[in-house]
Amino acid sequence: DATLSTLLPYLATNVAMNDDEEDEVLLLLADQLGNLVPGLIPGDRALPVLPLLERIASVEETVVRDRAVESICKIVPVLGGAVGGGGGAAGGAGEEDGMSAEAKGGNADGGGADDDDQTPTTAEGP
Repeated sequence: DATLSTLLPYLATNVAMNDDEEDEVLLLLADQLGNLVPGLIPGDRALPVLPLLERIASVEETVVRDRAVESICKIVPVLGGAVGGGGGAAGGAGEEDGMSAEAKGGNADGGGADDDDQTPTTAEGP
C-alpha cells in the first residue's frame, strides 16, 4: 500500500514526468517498475504503474522505450482482475454475440451454398 500511495505519486511527479530526466535513470526506472509487479504490487492493483511506463515509452531514446514496453508487456497480463474482470466479461459477451451473428450469417451463407447445390442440380437437369 505504501508503494501505491507514496512511491508511485513521487515518481510520477518528480521523475517520469520530468522532460529533463537522464535516459539512464528512465531506463532503470522502466526496468524496476516492471519488476514491482506482481512481487511488490499485486497484479490487480498495478494499473497506476502503466501511465508512468507509458510516459517513459514516449521518450526519444530507443533503448529506454524498448525497456518500458517490455515492462508494460510483463504487467498487462497480470492486470486481469483490474481491467479484464468487468471489461473482459462484457467484451467476451460482445464477441460471443458477434460470433453468433457471424455464425448466423454463415448459416445464411450456408443456405446460399444449398442454393448453389440446387443450382448445379438445376443446371444438370436441363
